[in-house]
Amino acid sequence: MERRVYSELLAWKGSEDRKPLILEGVRQCGKTYILKEFGRREYASVAYFNFEKDQKLESFFGSTLDPETIVGNLGMYLNEAITPGDTLIIFDEVQRCPNVLTSLKYFREDAPEYHVICAGSLLGLLTSKPDSFPVGNVARIRMHPMDFLEFLRACGEGGLADFIEGMEPGADVPGAFHEKAVQRLREYYVVGGMPAAVDSWVTQRDPEKVDKILGTIIKDYRDDFSRHAGREFRQVTDVWDSIPSQLAKENPKFMYKQVRENGRSAILGDAVQWLEDAGLVHVVHRVETPGTPLSTVSDPKSFKIYLADIGILRVMSGRDASFVVRDDPSDHIYKGVMTENYVLCQLASAGMEKMYYWKKKTWEVDILVDSKDGPSPIEVKSEDDTASHSLRRYIDEYSPKEAYLLSMSGSTRKATVTRSPLYCAGMLFRASAPRTIHVPRQTGTYRRFFEAADWIPEKEGFSITIPASVHARGIPSIIQVYRESDSGYTEVGLDKKIAKDGTVTITASEVFAGFISISS
Repeated sequence: MERRVYSELLAWKGSEDRKPLILEGVRQCGKTYILKEFGRREYASVAYFNFEKDQKLESFFGSTLDPETIVGNLGMYLNEAITPGDTLIIFDEVQRCPNVLTSLKYFREDAPEYHVICAGSLLGLLTSKPDSFPVGNVARIRMHPMDFLEFLRACGEGGLADFIEGMEPGADVPGAFHEKAVQRLREYYVVGGMPAAVDSWVTQRDPEKVDKILGTIIKDYRDDFSRHAGREFRQVTDVWDSIPSQLAKENPKFMYKQVRENGRSAILGDAVQWLEDAGLVHVVHRVETPGTPLSTVSDPKSFKIYLADIGILRVMSGRDASFVVRDDPSDHIYKGVMTENYVLCQLASAGMEKMYYWKKKTWEVDILVDSKDGPSPIEVKSEDDTASHSLRRYIDEYSPKEAYLLSMSGSTRKATVTRSPLYCAGMLFRASAPRTIHVPRQTGTYRRFFEAADWIPEKEGFSITIPASVHARGIPSIIQVYRESDSGYTEVGLDKKIAKDGTVTITASEVFAGFISISS
């Protein structure tokens, strides 16, 4: 599966000031898969160590934190050479061995030539504790469940994903594209973004099998609570179990008393923080009077809690797949908060670290975020575009430079309000400039560098064709095109066609120099 985080890993690898990397993310969001794939494609070898499956590994970090000693011992344990720069070292599930995080300081200071990545499902808990985190000596990347565009690409809709990714907020969408995107979005509401569920949906299209997979993941999360939450296990479990019913209320503000009869912040507040540090929930605080940054004016005692994946929310809420096409009044409140949850997840995947909501008297706007132009309000409608009196009230009172209304309707832009389809949610605040990267290693991947003169004129644009016999990757699963610039190479979204024999054709509206990367 093609994952957005891959380009961030490439940028880390090519950084002149590369530090050991921590890849954070909830259990089963695809961290291990993408790291192994990254190592296979970009390095000569991979040294993979899983501290949950092999608890003997902890002994290598017990008596010394010297990088050369650790690497030497691990190399002998694997009976393989670990070569600086050529071997990617992956420490997985390191929440089992906090000393691994401590050792990163010494990898940074004494052995920066080694390429080291740590991953784990509960790393956020460890990194939230200053005494166990090597401040200033590591880089960090947060990986989320698959967003809607990644879901589209997994479903074979790469062209549609590229079209959405290239849209400007408020731009018009052709009717055929809009209808297909809405259909796929309703499927995403059912499946969510956990890779195992997405893979099952792509290959079998069976909602019951998706439900079974998501149910197993939920059980795994609860097992994590029992193993890692310590004395807060019961409180964490109770808060987690209450979230779907909290969101199903007319007013979805989180209420401690709905968790337990005697519930209050002093008893359950740490459990909420535990779930947020673990990356399993988005805690969205209320703002009454907007200011910059929003964190300085938010109410720490008034908040809503959403989940990190909408597929998991659906299963925990007891909704079957048919809810996406039903027009049952009993589903209206749930559809509203589920759509809000979807938008929050898309914004988080796009790099928005913290989100809020605005409520003043009876007026309420679903999402409020810090943007380059100050606080920006986002109103979310689960179906077609309808008037939002609260959004209009916010605009009249605070005059934001940008305001957004997301729905299943098409796009328009009028005065301050940009109306966009829900499937464009992740694009609202993504940086317009693509990420610039250095040229990665060719190991495990076919790469062809080209000049502007290599493009062949066609009736509508230009093309480059690479026969299957040349790239030797069978039917490719990942095709990436990078444009050359003064500062390096920048990935660009172009039309890519794969013939039945695996031959790849790239088309563009203009010529440029760069390279093409093809992987099986």
